[in-house]
Amino acid sequence: MSLVACTDSSSQADAAPSADNQPSDDSKAVGQRNSSGGLAWASKRYERVLQMENSGVLDCDTLSYDCQSSDRAGKIIICRADGDLVRVQHEIDAGPGTIAAETYYYDGSAVYVAETSAFSQVQTAESPGPGLVRQERRYFESGNLLDREFRSYPPLPEGREPTEVEFAYEQSGDTVDEILGSDALFNVAEETAYDCDR
Repeated sequence: MSLVACTDSSSQADAAPSADNQPSDDSKAVGQRNSSGGLAWASKRYERVLQMENSGVLDCDTLSYDCQSSDRAGKIIICRADGDLVRVQHEIDAGPGTIAAETYYYDGSAVYVAETSAFSQVQTAESPGPGLVRQERRYFESGNLLDREFRSYPPLPEGREPTEVEFAYEQSGDTVDEILGSDALFNVAEETAYDCDR
């Protein structure tokens, strides 16, 4: 089943925005580029992929790796619908006390939603507790950043995600930087191989 098959055929609102540029994460430009139509399209498409995943429609393959040279290990989950790439999720063990994840939602080769998260167990003077989970979500249209949301929270029992009531997303926060990025993961999905030396 493709994403197109899930659309309302009487609506042109699901037509993909054009993909002229690579995604930019310049947060200062968000207000200048904000497009309510593009943001609504990205949000709707994102929810549709989540529904497809929950109903078992996506065809997903997992690629695991263990890089001896960098103490980095992880797995990359590549999901397709009718052969088209729709999502790549990368779970990373980035060394002692740090775990990160990045998930990109694709329309063709263009990213329309990016989600990143990181958990650090390393205790510092600023964070003496049980660690902190940082999350960021970005929405794109035609390679331009439309919206950016952040949240941070202490680890929850059984690793569950918090609800919006418990910890709501905010318009500012810390960027998650323990990631490879959407272009690198798109290439991994196309090649179905991960190279530790990249």
